[in-house]
Amino acid sequence: MIPQGARLLPDMEQELRPMASYTYALDLERNRFIGMTDGTAALKQAIYKILSTEKEYYSIYSDEYGIHARSLIGQDPILVRAELEYRIKEALLMDDRILDVQHYDLSYDEDHSTLSFTVVSTLGDIDIQEVM
Repeated sequence: MIPQGARLLPDMEQELRPMASYTYALDLERNRFIGMTDGTAALKQAIYKILSTEKEYYSIYSDEYGIHARSLIGQDPILVRAELEYRIKEALLMDDRILDVQHYDLSYDEDHSTLSFTVVSTLGDIDIQEVM
């Protein structure tokens, strides 16, 4: 006997829900796992990972995961400011917990730049500030 395809009866249909955010907690200073995390801490970690991953570069990730940032290295700061805002928003909105990215600011010093923005999410607003 050859198995036939299964089908759900009307009373067996399941509701589609977003995946839970329960995940491994990373200690980024020591480069190791330190337990588990959930909620806002897990989302902050996801934001860091998305913005630290070059899009379409690592085969372990789908082509939709990450950000195209390498091509901006060495470019005119005016171009970088405009393009980086668009690319950050595009990358982060792929996560279904993130609703919007607002209050974007990029400032330059002699040796580094400071990037800050607010992520509007289903878990509340999260302020991000990164010195590069």
